Amino acid sequence: MPKASSSDEEGIMVAIRMRPLNSRESTPDSESTSTGSSRVWRVLPSYNSCTQTLPTGAPLKEKVQNRTFFTYDKAFGEASTTTDVYANTAKNIVGSVCEGLNGTVFAYGQTSSGKTFTMQGSEPTVDAE
Repeated sequence: MPKASSSDEEGIMVAIRMRPLNSRESTPDSESTSTGSSRVWRVLPSYNSCTQTLPTGAPLKEKVQNRTFFTYDKAFGEASTTTDVYANTAKNIVGSVCEGLNGTVFAYGQTSSGKTFTMQGSEPTVDAE
């Protein structure tokens, strides 16, 4: 039996999506502003990573080992669409399931972290009639 190429093999993929701030978080009196937080999380899609920076985007002056930069198999920024996330993460899994194989798409995160936003997005939906 021929060995499957690495492109045919399936495994675990860890992907993140940074959701846009909601109206409560983006107001000047939000918790992060009122507590004086001078750090924000930013996605670096070309590196499939996220990092903490100053609000200007500049790196933090202090270096906190293993706490301010994380790398994933795929990272999606605030401007990414649900279609982008689906096409790059779940599409092949859904296709395999439709062909009779097992597959799982698992969304995990803290309350208000963006799980529903990632699974449903903010794009208009078409109701089936």
